[in-house]
Amino acid sequence: HYPDCTKADGDDYWLFGLGVSGNTLSAEVSYSGGCEDHEFTLCWPDPAFAESYPVQVWLELHHEGNGDDCEAEVDETVTFDLTPLKNAYLDAYGGSTGDITIHVDGESVDYSF
Repeated sequence: HYPDCTKADGDDYWLFGLGVSGNTLSAEVSYSGGCEDHEFTLCWPDPAFAESYPVQVWLELHHEGNGDDCEAEVDETVTFDLTPLKNAYLDAYGGSTGDITIHVDGESVDYSF
């Protein structure tokens, strides 16, 4: 299960790439900071699948900068476990394999399991 959060609730960031390896989503992000730990959370604000082939989901990243006032440009790769998404798919469609197109901030990546 992914938290019920939205990008709009968080701090600014820029997404410049997505990838999937196994059950892990990686996101290449950039943000201003450098003095505090930054946290990213994967959100599924509308937990439904768009009926197409493959099915599609629109996920969002929530960025918490923890009040970081520093202005260095930080590039980071953040990773997220896709198992909850896989389990939601299997609950909805049955079977043991599936394909999902994941959309985040205008970027897309295919997830097959």
